[in-house]
Amino acid sequence: MRDWATFDDDVVKAYHLTVEEMLAAKGLTIERAEKLAKDSGTRVNRAAFRRAIGRSVRMTREVRGLTRPGLAAAAGLHLRVLIAIERGTAEHPSLLSFCRIAHALQVSLDELILVKGACVPRQQLSGD
Repeated sequence: MRDWATFDDDVVKAYHLTVEEMLAAKGLTIERAEKLAKDSGTRVNRAAFRRAIGRSVRMTREVRGLTRPGLAAAAGLHLRVLIAIERGTAEHPSLLSFCRIAHALQVSLDELILVKGACVPRQQLSGD
């Protein structure tokens, strides 16, 4: 059984280091970056974004031949959390959840989130 507490700690440390490196390369502090993001007023269609990521998770799971309960167990997540992510209805899915899913599917996080087919309508995928 995977030690998810250690995995989660490692992901959080790597995330913070990556963010700090990116900000340092731009000459920004975390506080300045947060202020710029807040002041930008940019709005993202979060519902469409959640649905696209959910399709990507589902497609990757299906390609790997896993069931929802199987993936949830392998990722150390509750089944209802995985279902909500796949349906695009999870309001605030955590980065750790996506890291766990990617790890369980044996893909990188960017592969999981950036699957090109995730934005293709379902009828085009099934050939209808």
